[in-house]
Amino acid sequence: MSKSSISCRAIRKAVKHINIIILMSIFLVAVAQNVSAFEPSPGCGTDTTDTNPGCGTDTDTNTQSDTDTETQTDTNTATNTETDTQTDGPNSMGFIGCSMAENTAAGYRAIGGQRMWGPYGTGGDVVQNWTDPNSAAWDKFDQQVAQYGQPTAVWVQICIFASSGATYDEVKTLIANARQHAAPDATIYITGQPLYDSGWTCNLAGSSGPELTDELAQRAGDDPDLNVIYPGTFGPLGQGTTSDSCHANSAGEELLGQQAVQYFGE
Repeated sequence: MSKSSISCRAIRKAVKHINIIILMSIFLVAVAQNVSAFEPSPGCGTDTTDTNPGCGTDTDTNTQSDTDTETQTDTNTATNTETDTQTDGPNSMGFIGCSMAENTAAGYRAIGGQRMWGPYGTGGDVVQNWTDPNSAAWDKFDQQVAQYGQPTAVWVQICIFASSGATYDEVKTLIANARQHAAPDATIYITGQPLYDSGWTCNLAGSSGPELTDELAQRAGDDPDLNVIYPGTFGPLGQGTTSDSCHANSAGEELLGQQAVQYFGE
């Protein structure tokens, strides 16, 4: 065999080996690329605190969104609270009644209550004084309105003389008149006059008069057509809390004032 033949065979064999090496290299590169394609991006995975862009399981954005929502909710709540405070500010609540309501208003003011008006001269103004929306009693009420603006709430106290009493129709008229003289959609509270200790009689209202006023107030509070609030009773007054058989002394006014704060707020 000639030397040239040997050289050609050696060259062909070398070229074949080189081709094999090239093909293997190409294969290995392709495998490496496929593996890297399936590997997660740095920082991705199940870590819920990850903020790397493109991570599908990232929850920080949702957390931030929740935080933003809560912040917005808190802002809205604060705004609503501020509006309520402005609406129910000092002298934003009126009242009608007799001297018993005056006693309550005096005690309310004495212990720091500001929402409801102070006394304005309603002594002797029982139910029948308030049934006419143009009466002298309502004129006094309107003078308060001129000074403080239309009240957003009114306390209607049912106060009677034993000789005239009161009917449920009269009570409904008082409520309608209160709405007429107050701000639109005003809240109406209704109660009877103060009750008394067992065996104690208010000579102006009669032996069962205070209880009658409370029954009428409860009936109005239970009537869905009237849309009024019955917060509870005032009193009882009696020995040590009255200046006569009916009216509160300073201790009685303080008791009534504390109850008014409980029912109507400061």
